[in-house]
Amino acid sequence: MNFPKMSRRRLLAGLGGVPLAAGLPAARHDSAVRPGEAPAERRTTVLRGADLALTMDPEVGDGPLGLLEDGVDVVMRDGAIAAVGRGLDVPPGARVVDAAGTFVLPGFVDLHNHLWQSSIRGGCAAQDVHGWLAACNRSTLPRIDARDMYRFVHLAALDALQTGVTTLVDWVHAIPYDTSASYIRALDDSGLRFVYAMAQSAADRDLLPRVAKELLAPLPLASAQVSAHAGMSLLKELRLLHERPVTWE
Repeated sequence: MNFPKMSRRRLLAGLGGVPLAAGLPAARHDSAVRPGEAPAERRTTVLRGADLALTMDPEVGDGPLGLLEDGVDVVMRDGAIAAVGRGLDVPPGARVVDAAGTFVLPGFVDLHNHLWQSSIRGGCAAQDVHGWLAACNRSTLPRIDARDMYRFVHLAALDALQTGVTTLVDWVHAIPYDTSASYIRALDDSGLRFVYAMAQSAADRDLLPRVAKELLAPLPLASAQVSAHAGMSLLKELRLLHERPVTWE
């Protein structure tokens, strides 16, 4: 089965037809591609005439959330917001998206997720949390190979984007290097900004710096983090992992 891809460039510099937050209708108009212009080469996008926008900056808009109403424009250049206001000039060659009737706000940040668990949606629903962990969660992860891991993670990542999440921390248990590569590729292909939080045992501590250096360092929207379960019984293991810090070097 072929799964659709949402590129980072489309998400951050295009956003054509992609709501900026949960519940927003897709934009209704996208200016036509000009003769000789490749869509991937356009780096400036203007959201035109939104009904309401939250800038989250009290100096740009009213109140602590920076509220702007009635015909708000957002100019995005090279993956970053360049200007927010009313009646902004459209740069030459910019892509224009009609945002009338929409509510525009920054993407949400999800601080704790396990995207691979899309593989067990609805599973063990009759169990309590301990039964679910034993029968579904812990028994499923070791069985997911690299190919299927990409599919599960990519599906969950696109679901997150659809609900308005644009940045997340994905807590990942110990998985082989090739499966880690598929996991990270699925996240990167989705266009999310993400922290790959690796929970490994002391026996796997050589895997952390390798994943960080070889798989995460080349990605501009990715970062690495060492994660651990709560509990004093794991303190010794966490100290061992600390001795081998995750760095880009």
